[in-house]
Amino acid sequence: AFELAKQAHADLTSPDREDAKRDVDGTIAHALHLVREARRKAVRGDNAYLAAAALRGGAAKMEEAHEKSDGFHAQWRSQAKALLIQLEWRRRQLGKRVKAQEQRAKETDEKNEEDFKKKVAKKKQWDKGRDKRASSWRDFMHKSKKKKKS
Repeated sequence: AFELAKQAHADLTSPDREDAKRDVDGTIAHALHLVREARRKAVRGDNAYLAAAALRGGAAKMEEAHEKSDGFHAQWRSQAKALLIQLEWRRRQLGKRVKAQEQRAKETDEKNEEDFKKKVAKKKQWDKGRDKRASSWRDFMHKSKKKKKS
């Protein structure tokens, strides 16, 4: 367990992981924004909320108290978790698409190379058979001249 904690700490403090940390921090901040927006939409037309806010010193104090509650933190945590899962899923899908594209490019290159080799081999075979074709044509021409009656 200590080795895993040490490895996790090393991963988090390494300079290579700065982009990943920035992404996670941004995702958590986005989750906070989404939870706050959902709260604002839920209480927008609620007269009971507006009355309670008027009695307790305004909506800002009500929201501050709400953001300190365990329910808010649970919502925030679940929203952040959902966003991180979605981000990871997208990253994996992108990786799969990139890998598939690389595979298609590799197959295309191999096919092109194979086609080129076949073309070169066919040309060599054609060139090898040229003398045979030319000599058989010459023989045919000589035979036809001898057979003619004058």
